[in-house]
Amino acid sequence: STGLEFFGRITLETYVLQFHVFMCNDVQHIPVLIPGSDENGLWYLRFLNMLLCGIIFVPLAAWARRVTVTTQTTVVELMKEIRKG
Repeated sequence: STGLEFFGRITLETYVLQFHVFMCNDVQHIPVLIPGSDENGLWYLRFLNMLLCGIIFVPLAAWARRVTVTTQTTVVELMKEIRKG
């Protein structure tokens, strides 16, 4: 499936970015983007906050993947040119 392939390609980035993006409270809680959606908030606000964090996080991981691939390709090409002489 296309969705599984997409998430499979960004697995490493999601793993690494989770520690950087969700650095609040020793990585125990997701950020509160919607006021009132903290651990004592209403269930639907917490759910909407979780969705919003996911909507931001997944494209961020996909962008990080593109940057990683571009950087890797650039460095490999640069190394080839340096070795040529």
